[in-house]
Amino acid sequence: IAGSAALIKALHPTWTPGQIRSALMTSALTAGVVKEDGVTPATPYDVGSGRVDLTKAGSVSLTFDESADNYLLHQNDLWNTNYPSLYVPVMAGALTVQRTVTNVTGEDVKYEIGIEAPADLAVAVGRANGNKFEVMKKLEVRKNGQETFAIRVDARFVPQGETRHATIWLYNKKNNETLHFPVTIVREE
Repeated sequence: IAGSAALIKALHPTWTPGQIRSALMTSALTAGVVKEDGVTPATPYDVGSGRVDLTKAGSVSLTFDESADNYLLHQNDLWNTNYPSLYVPVMAGALTVQRTVTNVTGEDVKYEIGIEAPADLAVAVGRANGNKFEVMKKLEVRKNGQETFAIRVDARFVPQGETRHATIWLYNKKNNETLHFPVTIVREE
């Protein structure tokens, strides 16, 4: 991973460590990943964000970024950082978090949003305004700009003590780019 990060840094010398991590995570290979035996399908905990794919990581259009100071500030609630995944180890019911992406290209980008989740876990991407939540089907980010969006996760129907995994997919047809954002919750009061 350190070598992969060094290669991405060489391609993009102005990117922060958070942007490099984001590029490696959101572009990683998730399909067909197996356990160490080379045969057994990997579980979501085995996969994490996936296997690094350097053929894609250096050319992502969007990155998430976060400062080390903010990680320290939120060490007990990391789901509130701008990390390129969401893990909530004690999910009481429903939660809405914010994420901000930066367009690192010189052109406007548009992504279709897809959600893959089990039936008892509701995940949505949208805009939060007080108690109102407007679901988004597309994410558009101006060239060299940023866009903030909300992720709402509702686990009220997940049985106590169980873990659920979901994925938010971002599809850019123009650039033939697919980025993913893993979501994991553990239902506890």
